[in-house]
Order: sequence, then structure tokens, then C-alpha cells
Amino acid sequence: MKTSPFRTLLWLGSALAATASVSLFAQEQDASAKPPRLVVGIVVDQMRYDYLTRFQGALGEGGFKRLMREGTQFRSMHYNYAPTGTGPGHAAIWSGAYPATSGISNNDFYDHQLGHEVYCVEDASVTPVGTDAEEGRRSPHRLLVTTVGDELKLATNNRAKVLAISLKDRASVLPGGHFADAAFWFDATTGRFVSSSHYLEELPYWVSDYNGSGRADALMHKPWVLRDEAATYTESLPDDNPFEEPFKGTAAPVFPHDLSAVTPDPREPFKPLATSPWGNVMVRELAQAALEHTDIGRDDTPDVLAVSFSATDYIGHRFSPTSLEVEDTYRRLDDDLAALLETIDATVGLEHTVVFLTSDHGVSFNSSFLRSRGMASARTLDKGAFLSGINAALAEHYSAVDTSTWVAELYKGQIVLDRRAIRVAGYDLEEVSEVLRDRLLEMDGVVDAMTAAELREGALQSGYRALLRRGAHRTRSGDVFAVFAPGSVFGYAHGGAGHSEPFSYDTHAPFLIAGPGIAAGAEVYERVAITQIAPTISALLKINEPAGAFEGPLPLFEP
Repeated sequence: MKTSPFRTLLWLGSALAATASVSLFAQEQDASAKPPRLVVGIVVDQMRYDYLTRFQGALGEGGFKRLMREGTQFRSMHYNYAPTGTGPGHAAIWSGAYPATSGISNNDFYDHQLGHEVYCVEDASVTPVGTDAEEGRRSPHRLLVTTVGDELKLATNNRAKVLAISLKDRASVLPGGHFADAAFWFDATTGRFVSSSHYLEELPYWVSDYNGSGRADALMHKPWVLRDEAATYTESLPDDNPFEEPFKGTAAPVFPHDLSAVTPDPREPFKPLATSPWGNVMVRELAQAALEHTDIGRDDTPDVLAVSFSATDYIGHRFSPTSLEVEDTYRRLDDDLAALLETIDATVGLEHTVVFLTSDHGVSFNSSFLRSRGMASARTLDKGAFLSGINAALAEHYSAVDTSTWVAELYKGQIVLDRRAIRVAGYDLEEVSEVLRDRLLEMDGVVDAMTAAELREGALQSGYRALLRRGAHRTRSGDVFAVFAPGSVFGYAHGGAGHSEPFSYDTHAPFLIAGPGIAAGAEVYERVAITQIAPTISALLKINEPAGAFEGPLPLFEP
């Protein structure tokens, strides 16, 4: 890659800064000649890039700032596909594959080959481990590509260890990949971390010990109060504002939050933990237990530990990016990161470890909040009303037949058509798709619409069309795509926030990486893609890139 004079100066300045920085990650300068003993990949669910800058003033020195100080920061890392989501994001980070290739097109998607909607990691062929709940029936069998962990397993003849931990099953299963030693996720029915028979027959002792410690029960009764003095929270709206959604059974979305007072879902009594910082605490503690009670990272065969903090997503959806709750959550998450880095250093040694941190997607501001500030084009989209408009358009155009079953599913702006029903009625799928596309373009709030065939077969796309093309799987995505004005989100009419849009508030993610041979204190402003992470980690591990990766590594080592 040709390096511009500006870029050369940027890296020269970074190199000079690095010489003055004390970095435990880089204490052994010759470590870059061999792979790290451990890769720790941290994903913060729903973390917008600008949270790093908005909240930086209140962060300590041992968490986010430590990674920035002792590693390299990419300021323009973007998702290069749409829609964004937890499943697709975690698959892309660890496989380097677009959803069009990985098959993980959404968290839930309509599978045309099966003829019904499926969840991205559900698997009826496996049995739960550590629980009797159906949520234990999870595996990566719908992931069509390999991950970094998979390639590491293959490269080391299965000697490498690969572990994944998260509150969400999909945020653990997909990073772990097909060959992981174990993936663990939180079962809100029992308050335990669980797994499935895809990985093991019983939980290891350190997971069972954690489950048996009563930690979930204790945290359910720990009030969530502001970590610091209220006057220091300068990046949020007042605590009681109309753009947040209160917990069920509570009068207002205000501090302090008593999780034990939330009206419980009898099926998932521990679910409130996920919508509090305590959910992140539990993930961090289990990751620390893995580092302390296994031999991960202890020899020269590289290992992988994937850690995903999901509480940030649940909190962001309920309270929105302008809330005190989100600001407080990131202050507390900073503490968790600091503690996790200290444990890595104490067990494996940061000089033997590559640590990276990114996000699976961003999030929009609440549409009503944007309108209150004067952005009239931001809309709160209603799925029912939108679906009624689509069905009415079909019924009007094809008045001679019953079209009521032609729309199989609607996910955000993706319209999934029942291809068999249309074929049986004697019509062509592409013709019906084009009719819908043209009608969509007449609807208020729709700024663009296209068919799946146009995305697949058209000339090289740019802008959001390029993102939609990479995100559209042939049998697991919509047949017609609608794009709405920025700031327009389905749902959250009464507070909270959503995502999955092809705009920068959803695509712009943080990326911090630190480790042996990686410049300390460096900043890269070049626009790069999320699907370059897996090739980068593969290069550091000196293994093949995952099967579906088509992007090159990130520019970490240019002068």
C-alpha cells in the first residue's frame, strides 16, 4: 500500500510517542518474531465509536485508556455491510466474512430453504449443558465459514485452546466457531452460565463453582446507583426524560434502580441482570476464572479467549445513548476492563498477549429525541403500519389473486417474500419484487428501495447499496430492501434506541489493539473495515485467514 506523506508523519509521530511510553504489552521486543501466547478479543455490544471520546474524561487509566496508551487506535473503523446486529457483527469480527458469505445475515432470519424463520445459533440436535432450558440448545452450525479460532485449531493440530464467554449465546457461540473447546453464555432462567453438547458433556469445575457461588442472586439484590457524583455526568440528559423506557413495573427510568423490584418474567427471572452493569461484571468474573483456573496462554501454542460484554446493548436499547444509565455503564465497564487486563497480566503476561477491543454495531439516537432537536426527517417507524402498506400495495396490483401470504417476514427494511406462494400463483419473483420496490419509493419516509437481484447483479455498488449487497445472503435475506432517512428506526416510540441501519451511527466502531510488536500510542485515521480484524489476528498468529475472509490485514506495521 502506498503511504501518503501525511500518513508517514502520523506514524513517525506515533513511533516517537511510543518510545516514551511504558507498555507492558511490548516489554519483550523480540516477541513479534513469534506468535503471541494468547489473543483476547473483547467485543462491547452496541458501543458507538464516539463513546470513547464522549466519556473519556471520566475514564480511569487502567481500562480503555490503557489500551489506547499501550496500543494502536483506529479512529475510522466501520462495518462494511448492513444491516448490523449482534449475530452478524460477532461472526464478521471473528471470521472476516460478510453476512452474504457467512450466512449469519441477522440474529433471526427467514431461511427460504427451510421455509420458516430461524434463530442464528439455535440447534435442536444438541442438548443443553448446565441447564434444562431450550436456550441451551445452541451451536454454530448455521455459520458457513471458519473463524480465527477454527483456523488456529487446524493449524496446531487441535493443541490450541479456544474459549468464548458472553451473556448472549450468539455472542459466545459465533466467536468461538465450530471447533472451540467451549462457549459459555448466561441462562436467565437459572442465573447460571451454560453451554451445549456441541462443546462438552458437562461444565468444567470453575464454571460450576461460579454458578454455585450465589453471585447472580446477590447481584439481583444490589441496587444500581451512580458510580460517581451526579454533577460529574455531563454527557447525558436529565435522569428523568421522555426518551427512555422504564423497567417493567417501575414508575420512571431513574436512579437508583432496584432490580429485585422489576416485575419478573417467570420464564427468565434473572433477565434484569442483563440490563444492568452487573451483567458485565459477571462476564468479566467468569473470564477471570478462565484465566486463573485453566492453562490458557501458558505455553508457546497460541490460544484464544473471546469475551463479549452484552449488558451495554440491553441498557442502550432501553435507555438510549443520551441517558445517565449508558454513561454510568461505560464508567463501570472501564473498571471491568482494568480488572480483566490486570488478571491477564498476572496469569499470562501482557507481554505475551494481543488484546483487541471493538463493537458489533453502533446505535441511533432515539428518533423522538432527534425530532425534538429539529431533525424533522427522523421517524419512529411502525412495523405493523409498514407491513399493512406493503400488503395493500400487493393486493391492489394483483387484485385477481390472494396475495395475503406473499410477505413471509419483515425485518426492519427487508421484505422477505414467500417465493413458493408467488410461483404457485403463476407470477415471477423478480416482477413482484420490482412492483414492491416501485411502491416503496412512493411511500413517505423511504429514501431508496431496491430488489435483491439488483444488489446481486448490478454494477459495482457504492454507499449504502454496497453495504446492503455485502449483507444480503442469497437464501437468508430479504427480496426487497427499503432504506429510510438517517435517524429513522423501527420501534422505540416510547423511549430507548435501535440499530441495524446503513449509516455511520451504526457502522462506526471503536478498534483498539495492543500487544507485542504493535505501536504504543499510535492513531490511524485511514478508513478501515471490520472484516479486516480476523485477517489481522490471523497474521499475528501466523496462520491461515478464515475461509470467508476477503479483506487484507489492517495497516499496523507501516513506517
